[in-house]
Amino acid sequence: MAIPSYYRVIRALAASALGGAGAVLSTSVAIESAFAQAIFPVCRETCPDPFRDPVGAAACQARISACDGKLASYRAYMTQLGAGVTTYQLPAIYRELLQPFYSANLANWRFGFSDRQPPNNATTDCNVTYFNRANFVLLLRNGTLDGFWRTLFHELAHVDQCQQLGTRDAYAKMWFGNLELAFLQSSNLETIHDRMIMEAAAEAVATSVVSRTVPMRDLTNRLVRPFTIVLTGSSGEVLPDRVTARVGTAQRLSARVTGGSDPRERIWTWRVPGTLQLASAPDNVVDGGNAFQFTPAVAGTYFVRVRVRQPESNLAETIRQVAVDVLPAFPARR
Repeated sequence: MAIPSYYRVIRALAASALGGAGAVLSTSVAIESAFAQAIFPVCRETCPDPFRDPVGAAACQARISACDGKLASYRAYMTQLGAGVTTYQLPAIYRELLQPFYSANLANWRFGFSDRQPPNNATTDCNVTYFNRANFVLLLRNGTLDGFWRTLFHELAHVDQCQQLGTRDAYAKMWFGNLELAFLQSSNLETIHDRMIMEAAAEAVATSVVSRTVPMRDLTNRLVRPFTIVLTGSSGEVLPDRVTARVGTAQRLSARVTGGSDPRERIWTWRVPGTLQLASAPDNVVDGGNAFQFTPAVAGTYFVRVRVRQPESNLAETIRQVAVDVLPAFPARR
């Protein structure tokens, strides 16, 4: 029942592209009856005077009627697609990480599972997307998605398209226009969807976002927040980029790491006065790699750096460094 309903819309629009504008009204007539008398603002035109230009006026009215019928069909199809569907807001972590790639406010987007469409399909109705993958929806709502990122990024591109057009009806009108153009180029209904201009544009966005989020995905292919490092001193105080110490005074720097995911590797290096290169100092690394300690023997500037990464993944590493200006020891008291 679900799949034929989807293809009835496609076939009706295909017929419309060949001049049978009324054919679109044959789709789900009972469902559409509530919308049949509607005149959608995006379909309105200023038609010629029927007395001065009867042919132009008739053509104009035919375009309005055809457009109106198409939008009624769109609403009817989306109504049955979303009937009884529970929709969800995108988890905060995904809104935070993906918002820079989209102009639409991702907090306003909703998604849910609907199988009244072809298998593995996804349909975006302006700011709501229906996915025909129940497990995909479950992982997405839980913030544990580990695949099919291109599908998500593609559908979010459609949300952007709708926002740029301004209204749901304008989005529907563009969808129909793209569909008809694709049909005129080829009548193959199995490939018509992918040949639509708006689909190609959404796929280009998806390709870009897939590439740009590679450094944001961990070993399990999940999107995670970037690593952040806070360096603290011996008393637990947060260290600025530069601190002061005295010769002979023990120094302990601890790395508090958030973001990313396990396994996390901390790599400590340092540079002592009189040298030009950072070097490892495994004997100075303590607390299971979480801290670095040393007692400066000479005055000068010491640089201590910690690099945090996830081995064998594309997750972007993070570096934090502190300069320790070591002053001479206090004179001995007499």
